[in-house]
Amino acid sequence: MVEKENKYENKSRQKKKKTSKLMPILFITPLALTIIIASVFFVYYEQSKNVDDNEIVAKVNGLEITAAELSSKMAIDEEYVVNKFGKDYEEELNEDFWDLEVKDDDGNSTNPREYLQNMALKKLTAYKVEQQIAIENGIISESDAAYDAFLKNLKKANEGKSKKEKYSKKTYYEYVYKQLQKKNRVALSKKGKPLYASGSVLKEWFEKSNDEKYKKIDNFHFDIYYVYYDDKSNNYNKDAAVSVMKNAESAIKDGKSLSFVKSNISSSVFIQTMDINDSNSNEKQKDYPKFYKEAVTMKVGEFSNVYTVIRPRINKKVAFFSICRNRTDGGYKDFRKAKNEIFENYTAEKYKEYIENAVKKAKVEKFEKFSKVTGLD
Repeated sequence: MVEKENKYENKSRQKKKKTSKLMPILFITPLALTIIIASVFFVYYEQSKNVDDNEIVAKVNGLEITAAELSSKMAIDEEYVVNKFGKDYEEELNEDFWDLEVKDDDGNSTNPREYLQNMALKKLTAYKVEQQIAIENGIISESDAAYDAFLKNLKKANEGKSKKEKYSKKTYYEYVYKQLQKKNRVALSKKGKPLYASGSVLKEWFEKSNDEKYKKIDNFHFDIYYVYYDDKSNNYNKDAAVSVMKNAESAIKDGKSLSFVKSNISSSVFIQTMDINDSNSNEKQKDYPKFYKEAVTMKVGEFSNVYTVIRPRINKKVAFFSICRNRTDGGYKDFRKAKNEIFENYTAEKYKEYIENAVKKAKVEKFEKFSKVTGLD
């Protein structure tokens, strides 16, 4: 299998290194780093032209990985590996960088190039395992799993799109992978399949994992103090309205009444109540997004910040603050009403476990040209 990402150690090399050598890696601009990576890879690429794009360099459970596919995945993580080895070993990025020999925690030798290749292979192993599941369940054909098919589909998907709208290899790969996983979960959750769950199994899983995922928001009751602005009823602009609200809030905190506020701060200050609970939470979150985020965390007696918003439906500008007057436990969602959501969460969790186990059992073969592949994509 593919090596895990480890913290590397090479004490003899590290003792000889100076912090100043790290400067080119840590403080280089992203654009400059990209250019340097490309130029350094070009040197290595020149040395490995004999690796044809269609060369089979690895297999996972018999599904082929070509040099082009491996290279494409390596290109995604090039910058990460440059930064990692630059930081850990204070090595400058130059034409010798990719063949730098270091020791991992187990004493095994590796280098940035090998590390990058194995990172890419680890990701491709999971992908190929999931492609194999899709083949076995009639979702895709074996020819669909080939990288050439991916490139053809990418070209077709980009037809008629503007430059801005077109998929890159990375974004199209992510899209295809997500769709593949979704279809696999559906296929594997059918009766007789590994992820199938009867109603009783789902209910048992729901009761055991009856945590924040299925908790309804608490029931909140607020007093809302507010003043309109940019309105015919007064001469307040936004800043003036916010100032009025801050002064009113201070007065209320000091135990003053609304009558005091109206007499001594502004007669345009009003009060009304608002409830937030599971039945109206979506509406309130949409109408008052910033306030809602704070509101559902408030304790009884707490004052909110001052907010400004255009009140929905009446389309009037308002500045306001709130006081949480009551909060009771919202309880948990009803199993019957949340069954679809529970099913999605159950299959997502079990699918992840299923794939992790399948990857551990996967037969991964690396061929002679594997070590010659670069990330120059």
